Amino acid sequence: MAKDVTKIFNDLIGLSGKFVDSQKGGWDQKAWESFLSDVQKQGLDMRDEMQSSLGSVLESMKKVYTSSISTKNIDSAMSDLTSLTAKFVSDSKGVWDHAQWEKYLKDAQDKGINLTEVTQSYIGGILESAKDLYNFLPTSVQSTSSKSASK
Repeated sequence: MAKDVTKIFNDLIGLSGKFVDSQKGGWDQKAWESFLSDVQKQGLDMRDEMQSSLGSVLESMKKVYTSSISTKNIDSAMSDLTSLTAKFVSDSKGVWDHAQWEKYLKDAQDKGINLTEVTQSYIGGILESAKDLYNFLPTSVQSTSSKSASK
């Protein structure tokens, strides 16, 4: 099950980054509902906690996107950041220390993310909300698997 959760988490963070990119950092309720529907089609139980956590990930990504809009190749930088974030959170199982945070920031900078104090704060928001999402996933995946098995 752990491998499935990690893959689903990585895919979900990737989909979130693509959504923020495609919406250019701004979306309406209809776009949000469409995104949730697409995520549900991936087999996730999108209870209120899960929706809230996913919404926090998107809002944090939006802050980075809008603060980095002048960065050349923002789309590829956001894609790199989402990949880096998914790997960091899943590899650390949602627990990290200051040294790991510093390395993560250096890796983000190496990927072309302009690290101002504000951007670092926003990236911290992405990590914290991604950690919450990561922690919700096992129950969401298990709930969906249980429903499928009982049909």
